[in-house]
Amino acid sequence: MTGSFSKDKTGKVLQLNGDKASANFVQPPNASESLSNEKKDLESIIYKMTNSVNISPEALEGLGNMLATENAAFLFMLPHLKVMDKMSVYVPALKRRMSIVKSFFQLMNTGFRNSDLDAEPVIIPYIINNEATFYEMLMSVNGNQPLFSQKATMEKAGIKDVDKMQEEIKKEMVTIKSKELNNQSTTN
Repeated sequence: MTGSFSKDKTGKVLQLNGDKASANFVQPPNASESLSNEKKDLESIIYKMTNSVNISPEALEGLGNMLATENAAFLFMLPHLKVMDKMSVYVPALKRRMSIVKSFFQLMNTGFRNSDLDAEPVIIPYIINNEATFYEMLMSVNGNQPLFSQKATMEKAGIKDVDKMQEEIKKEMVTIKSKELNNQSTTN
């Protein structure tokens, strides 16, 4: 072999002498371990810089079922505080953009020309929550009385034609009750 890669100088050429000469990269014994440590460090830095929560299974190991309870609100508290802190920057920027959109509406639709369009940006941080637990708590405070009418809960569930659905439920209930009565009369 002639030439070498000493002192980390670039531009060196490795020349091998003979037909059976070969060269291989030298791999440090702990290269994969240091690479995984570097990956973990960079991932940790990303979460810290963005104030986001690492909810990977590895990160939540040992915390139990933290996201399924009201503790999720505490887990996401730092990102929510950061959002509220940054609202002083984003709300004025959103207002400027909204004024452009309002001007466009007034230009394109003559009905809006002389009217003052009122719009206000609202920033709501996302939170993973358990609505069932929340409603159960409200019902217990309310003396276990219903919070919503059947119609309101059906609308909340996304049913388009609530009145039609209620009629179908009533018909099904009548059918079920008549079958139960027939079964009771045949067994007696």
